[in-house]
Amino acid sequence: TLGRLRSAFEQIGHEVYFLTPQSVDNVSDHRVSPINLNTCKSLTNTLRWRFDFERTFQDHFASAIRDQALKLLNEQQIDIFEMEETQGWVKTVASALSIPGVTRLHGTRFTQEKISPQITRKRSNKNRINREGEGIRSSFAVSAPSKVVLQSTQDFYGSFSGVSKIIPNPIP
Repeated sequence: TLGRLRSAFEQIGHEVYFLTPQSVDNVSDHRVSPINLNTCKSLTNTLRWRFDFERTFQDHFASAIRDQALKLLNEQQIDIFEMEETQGWVKTVASALSIPGVTRLHGTRFTQEKISPQITRKRSNKNRINREGEGIRSSFAVSAPSKVVLQSTQDFYGSFSGVSKIIPNPIP
């Protein structure tokens, strides 16, 4: 998917960089940056992970993405930062940047409720749904692959304060 996105953006004149938490072994492309997800092995961190896993998980991942985005911003000339709505991390990341943050809608947690109604019964999923809504509403702009995805998200969370645009997924 990232290769298709990169190709599509480059065809219209954009330079694209990716942040990824996944291993990028054998990738020597300066446009792909791995996110450092290592944690300090202190007693405090161990206790946080054990007794408040959800909040620690959220803080850890959002901070790691934010730190890598700031590093990339310092090294490259970037105009916008786009990331998916997952976990609502965009709120933490975009608020630290000096450039507009764009949320890309793919499959917010609330949409999965239609497939599996038990999803919203779990407290962690309710929290995730709320965090994703906060992230979406706090974004400078929101993009979606279709009108249906954009409209259902607006219907669920209410109107967005930022710009919203339908940008279909680039499929060859």
